[in-house]
Amino acid sequence: MIEVLGIIKYEEFQLVEIIRVKPPLEMSVKFDNEACITYFMNADIQSFSPPKTQHRNGDFYVYNKCGTHVTKFFNTHSRKNQWTTVIAIHLYAEVVNHLFEKYPHMFLSGKKETLSQDQLDEAMKIYFHNLLFLANNPTIIEDRLLEVKLLEILILLSKGQSLQSQQEIFNWYFDTEEMDFKKSIEVYQFTDMGLEELAGALNFSLSTFKRKFQSIYHTNPSSYLKEQKLIKASHLLCSTNLTIKEIMFQVGYNNPSHFSKIFKARFQSSPHEFRLNCKRQ
Repeated sequence: MIEVLGIIKYEEFQLVEIIRVKPPLEMSVKFDNEACITYFMNADIQSFSPPKTQHRNGDFYVYNKCGTHVTKFFNTHSRKNQWTTVIAIHLYAEVVNHLFEKYPHMFLSGKKETLSQDQLDEAMKIYFHNLLFLANNPTIIEDRLLEVKLLEILILLSKGQSLQSQQEIFNWYFDTEEMDFKKSIEVYQFTDMGLEELAGALNFSLSTFKRKFQSIYHTNPSSYLKEQKLIKASHLLCSTNLTIKEIMFQVGYNNPSHFSKIFKARFQSSPHEFRLNCKRQ
């Protein structure tokens, strides 16, 4: 069971989420071009963030970079029927870059004092309790205050990781190489390129491309790209008046019989039948 206790927005971005969880529960969350720092209160969890798995209990924070993360909440005998409060702050690449440009003096290169792990843990505890206070007092929230809170957590974690410059901070929060790879896949995923041609467009050999794709998406490129194309085709069939042939070309296929065959294998109905079913609903 999940209860939403509060949401804080910065401009159009959902910056802070506060929820209450009643174990047992398993949650899967995908972060694309963002990182997320999550604080757990009165928790007993196991988190899976490839390639790392960890089991934690009590009050603590977890840092998640881009990717898919799974959290299992346990209902142990000592915590039976107890709720866990979860506070998450989302760090979007676009927002972090904006803060770097707006407040460059806050992240000047040079030697900085670092925090011990105990100091960082205590500072993060205070930080997230402050976020909880803001969520409970929404009338005092404004963008300038939220910018201060964003700067605060960037500085705290940079001190904990001994990061000395804007670029080091950004690269630690966001895997820029992975983000660029994902953006390239988004550009080409609905073309009729074969894997070898796609690998060449991204300046990889086919074998290197497959390994990198597997490490980022945790599946092989053929399966992933086919799934994305068929999902988009299903949406277009239900939401547009494009012909089936036009949709086929738009998602990167050029053989009608092949398209119909793989679509039926995925959705247990032909594209034509799938569209008719959408209209009936």
